[in-house]
Amino acid sequence: RLHVRGRVDVPSARLDLEQLDSTTSPSRDVVVVDPVEPAGGPPLPIDALVTIALGDRVELIGFGLEGRLAGQLRVREVTGRATTGTGALDVSGAYTAYGQDLTLQRGRLAWASSPIDNPSLDLIAQRSFDNNITVGIRVRGTALQPTTEVFSEPAMDNTEALSWLVLGRPLRTASSEEGQQLGAAALALGAGGNYL
Repeated sequence: RLHVRGRVDVPSARLDLEQLDSTTSPSRDVVVVDPVEPAGGPPLPIDALVTIALGDRVELIGFGLEGRLAGQLRVREVTGRATTGTGALDVSGAYTAYGQDLTLQRGRLAWASSPIDNPSLDLIAQRSFDNNITVGIRVRGTALQPTTEVFSEPAMDNTEALSWLVLGRPLRTASSEEGQQLGAAALALGAGGNYL
């Protein structure tokens, strides 16, 4: 068994999400029959516990996000088990969606011995206007099952708040084409999609 212990300090980095290779896990109903053993026998069992500490110059860009990450994450990997994490990362910066710039007021990804690809989310992105109107979205839940909620100050119904968020003005001024854009935004938010 290979035992790995330690700490990796990352004082600065630039992570471009659009340049990373994306992978998709097979669904739970996939069964592999007669898997081919790699040449040389089974891999060496691993028992790793590594802390990753991010400094204050770690940039995260891509898919409309221009931000920074900070915090510590302890990663645990044992052969035959899912990789887990413990700790939290703070996210700050700006997010562009539907041509609008939103500021991340709060951004936190947290793990409590949970799968590394499924942190809990606590994110608020918002935009403010000269007439003392602030609109935004809250994202909670987990990365695999996020829940989104539109909010506004002063309080207004969700459709009106979404109009301010996406168009930057009241719903009554929207054209039919902009109404379709609002419908698409509402669907994305309702599905907990990739809005953030």
